[in-house]
Amino acid sequence: MEKLFSVLKRPSRLDDYGKEEPKSISWYFTSTRGAIKLLHAAGVTYTIIFCFLVCLSSVFLGLPLVFEDSPNALFIAQIFMVYIWICIESNFLLIRYRAQNSHVIQSSGVLPINRIGKSSLNDWRNANNSGRGENNGIPSSDWKKCSHCDFDVPPRARHCSICRTCVLKKDHHCFFTGCCVGFHNQRYFITFCVYGIVGGTWGLYNLGTYLSTFYYPILSLQIYNYFLPVCVVKTMLGYTSVVNFLLVFLFYLHITSTATSLYYFGWQMFIISRGQTSYECMKRKKVYAADFWSHMRSIFGRNWIIGFILPVPFIVNEGDGVHWDTHSKYS
Repeated sequence: MEKLFSVLKRPSRLDDYGKEEPKSISWYFTSTRGAIKLLHAAGVTYTIIFCFLVCLSSVFLGLPLVFEDSPNALFIAQIFMVYIWICIESNFLLIRYRAQNSHVIQSSGVLPINRIGKSSLNDWRNANNSGRGENNGIPSSDWKKCSHCDFDVPPRARHCSICRTCVLKKDHHCFFTGCCVGFHNQRYFITFCVYGIVGGTWGLYNLGTYLSTFYYPILSLQIYNYFLPVCVVKTMLGYTSVVNFLLVFLFYLHITSTATSLYYFGWQMFIISRGQTSYECMKRKKVYAADFWSHMRSIFGRNWIIGFILPVPFIVNEGDGVHWDTHSKYS
């Protein structure tokens, strides 16, 4: 357990424990990498089930109370909630599906030429071999050799010990999606957060309406019944039904998940405005130059608004994840 918490705090330490491979079911409980895989499975399962429960509780419990006097508005609201759920789940799947496109080293041990192109690969190798002079502490060519992959990797690519590869413009490793957020799937992560905020906030209101009607009014002196210890005791003593207890627990999950989505969306927009990744921001490295909308197009593509309306995979972001313009003082 101590090793696990150490890895969660600094994933690069996972390399210190060797390349463990699954041997039996007990491996998942006794090895650090096995525990990481279990965390991934738990995070992915939680995300899929929780989003479904948010939609289910709103469509069949909350919305019928909110729109009880307007059947037409109820139908439209239910359809819209299902649409939000589809967008959340679709962006979640696209985060995972497009994650491998950002992997610099694939199973064959080469750059992902199918996404990059052989001509560009040769250009990058030539540029990389042209020299590594230093200027103000920044390499004139940001290519660097990864000590784990034993391969020269492009600028802004960083190694992920959990994914066992370098990731183009790696931002962070997400345990809820079970993969890294990098150049080719960052836009799906941000859109996922946006719909998480919208669906979570609306679902929170709908579920709160239901609980205020059939459990205890939230905005009253009886709000103490929503404190989990109180709710658990009352459920064990038979004063509260198991269903209401589960709905109260789901209410708490609404709050935490919506707040988490809001935090990640705010953080992502902050680093986009600065033209940084999370790592670069933490290291106070602001090397790559462009205006805000250039950063937006690099992530969302030119038709970025469509990606916020429909979770479509064919709208590609600008750039290749390898070439980056730097500030003049680093040129």
